[in-house]
Amino acid sequence: TGLFALMYVYFVILSFSDHDKEQKPGSFRSFVGRLGYPLLAGLAIAFLVNIRPGDSVVVFTAMLSYMAYSLFKSKEKKETALKIAVILFLCGCGVGLSMLVNYVQNGNPLEFSFYKYDPTEKWGFGSRGHSPEKGLWHVAFSFMRTSFWTVPFIGIFTFLSLFRKEVKTCLLILPSLGLAFFYFGYYGMGIFEIGSRYFYSAFLLALVPAAAGVIWIKTRWEKYGRAAAQAFIPVLMLFLALFMVFGVYSKFLPYLHSTYMDASKVLRWIIEPPEIQAPSLIFIRNATKKSNAPMFTRNYFRYNEQKHLYALYLMPEENEELMKLFPNRTPYIM
Repeated sequence: TGLFALMYVYFVILSFSDHDKEQKPGSFRSFVGRLGYPLLAGLAIAFLVNIRPGDSVVVFTAMLSYMAYSLFKSKEKKETALKIAVILFLCGCGVGLSMLVNYVQNGNPLEFSFYKYDPTEKWGFGSRGHSPEKGLWHVAFSFMRTSFWTVPFIGIFTFLSLFRKEVKTCLLILPSLGLAFFYFGYYGMGIFEIGSRYFYSAFLLALVPAAAGVIWIKTRWEKYGRAAAQAFIPVLMLFLALFMVFGVYSKFLPYLHSTYMDASKVLRWIIEPPEIQAPSLIFIRNATKKSNAPMFTRNYFRYNEQKHLYALYLMPEENEELMKLFPNRTPYIM
């Protein structure tokens, strides 16, 4: 999620920058600047729509202001409008693919499986006891936690970027603020204790304006004739790298490995369950936490060739209908 969100923001920035103006018209680098980057931005948001739809809506909406401002300030309105149209078209393709998947899986292009099989999982206050106070705590706690798990001082540098007094730099803060507001209204903070799962993308996107804040500090030092100004960024990167390697990764990675090793034992057992007659149809039933069951129903594209086919345990009549579709498979319940 974070990777494609960052790629989308990055390629949108390149799409509307002036770096391609110096290239020779008709050259490959000129083409990349004119349409290559918008194509990559559109593909990135299309992938993001199908990975985490909620995040994609927030990030895409937030970057619309950046594209609108670029169009407003552009001297070549038609070319800028074409770039925006390319991004919008590919985003629409991603939305169409997501709706097609929903239709195939659930019979309704607007119904996601995530909500179909766990309808109590909703966004907003009142869902599972969520409240503004809890939302505020989630934001504050996630900010403190992610400030450690990712790179320190991101929040400070992002704030300092405002002093550059550049409209585009300010607009680049909106995706991170949008994600923070979105998960402010969500009741949970994630399943795995490996950092702030939902706020991680917001911090990745904040790296862009945070870099502008670092440049602002360097520029200020140069303005006042500080001899160490040229060494500021290399020294900062060196110390941050040392802190992350020895202060975070050395402690974080062993715990992460042990956490996923425990989960992999369950997955290996499900992939090759003992004393199961193949071909089989295995219904996965989880009475304590229903949202866990879909994690183990990952079938391959050519599912008919699998030795074991996995399905969610639903209502008895629905299970009977599914078993009729696979009469040659022995049904089991896990």
